[in-house]
Order: sequence, then C-alpha cells, then structure tokens
Amino acid sequence: ETSPVSTGTPSVTETSPVPTGTSPVSSQTAPVSVPADVTTTSVVAAVYVELDSTYGFYMNIEDSFDTNQIKSAKLHTIYDIGYTQDDVKYTVSTFEDVIDITDKIGFGNATPGNTYKPVENKFDYDVQLVYTGEAVKDKEGNQVLASNSLLRDQEGNIATVVVYIGLKGDTTLNNLVDGRDATATLTYYSKISTEGNDATNTYLSPSELVNGNAGSVYDDFAAFLSDVKFDNNEKMDRFAKKSERLVDGRDASSILTYYAKASTVEYSDMAENTPAQLWDIVTGSQDE
Repeated sequence: ETSPVSTGTPSVTETSPVPTGTSPVSSQTAPVSVPADVTTTSVVAAVYVELDSTYGFYMNIEDSFDTNQIKSAKLHTIYDIGYTQDDVKYTVSTFEDVIDITDKIGFGNATPGNTYKPVENKFDYDVQLVYTGEAVKDKEGNQVLASNSLLRDQEGNIATVVVYIGLKGDTTLNNLVDGRDATATLTYYSKISTEGNDATNTYLSPSELVNGNAGSVYDDFAAFLSDVKFDNNEKMDRFAKKSERLVDGRDASSILTYYAKASTVEYSDMAENTPAQLWDIVTGSQDE
C-alpha cells in the first residue's frame, strides 16, 4: 500500500519593497523622442515569484515539509528604463528578467510538528516560502533579494503553499487516536470489499469535514492518516488520492493496537512525547 495561520515562525529575513530610487515630483511615460542631453537608467520596479504548487498531506510527527510540493518557481525582476528631467521621472520602457528558482525554495524553521495545532476542524495551513539561494542582484550589482528572505507573489503577498497536517491514525479527524478510528477504518474496508463499492463511491471518515463526500480532499487526507501499515517495499506518498491507497484491516488493527498501548502506563509517556517511536513498535519497524 502507499501512503503519500501563520505557521511556525520561520527564521527568515523580511525584506522591504524594492525601492524605485529618489521620488521625483511626478512620474509619467516619456515622450516618443528622448532628449539627447539625458541619460537613461534602469531601476528595479518589482520582484516577485511565479509559483506552481500543489497541496501536501503530513503527519505531525514528521520533521520537515516536502519541497516536491513546488512544481515550479520563477523569480521575476521588473526594470523601469527612464530618466529624470526637471524633477519629473519619465519611463521610456520596461524589461523583465526571469530566473528559475524551483530548487532554491524552503520553509524556514516551519515543520509539520511546530505548525500543527489541535484545533477542531482545522487541518489546513498556509506555510510561508523562503528563498534559499544566493543573493539576487540587479544589473548594477545591487541586491534585490537576499538569501533566506520570504518570497512574495505579484500582488505583494507572502508566497505560501497549502498543507494538511494531522495525527497518524486519526481517521475521524478529531485530533485523537482511539477505537473510533479503528472502527471507521474497518467499516470502510468492509464496504469497499462489497461488490459495487470502491474508494470512489465510499467515504472513509465520518468527520463533518467530509460530510459523506467520498471525493472530498478531507477524505483523501483521512486516508493518508489511516494508511499506517506498510510492507517493506512500500513508502509513504503524501500526494496520493484515497483511491490510490490500500486502507484495510491491517491498518484498522494497527490503529487499535496503538490506542491500546497508548492507554497503558508502560507506553503512555511514549505516546505523549515520542508517538513516532510507538508507531514504529506497533507497525513492527522497531522492537519493543
């Protein structure tokens, strides 16, 4: 089987809007004929990122976000070419420089663990994006984007990606892992094992966020959290749909075992402080 607001404060530089030089009395488009006695200069008018991204599913026990959510990212630097005469700034033309920064984006100090908050019916978060490459400079060598700076979109808003974060095994999406999650998982498996039913027409989670909609993103998310038992040659896939997963009786059994162990004195501290370790014991990745 496969298993695919402001967030934790990132340690980043918040840069001010790019300056456009000394402010003249007024600014306008230059006449068709540029005076011969003036020198044109280029000034950075705007810097922004054009982003193509997708949402991702996470468990709160994970220690990092996945840059594979970023399909592409292009940094646009817009230059105004013009001159100033009699305290009036004239713009002759503009040009644009575009560079690919897809592999130079991170999430600062934000992680699934420090972003997730156990709030009722709240699992989606906007995670701010940080530029991690070397400083970007304009044609004159002036810095327009520092390394470790927050990125902004064309409207000037901080660029973000959407993530969904929950507890491993929380099928019911109530920020708890207990017997109800095991029951919901087993009920779902029983239904899709019946002729005429499959993942596309059968909902998994009884959560009001799903509301009986088998195609809901929250049902896909619940399937991600419920798909806890992997074979040795399988790995988690945070981008898979519910229909691409095998959520079955093994997952229900593992969830119930986790709940049973977490309820004992022997494992209660582990469940509270290092739940990932308890899950490894339950799923056989680690010896007791």
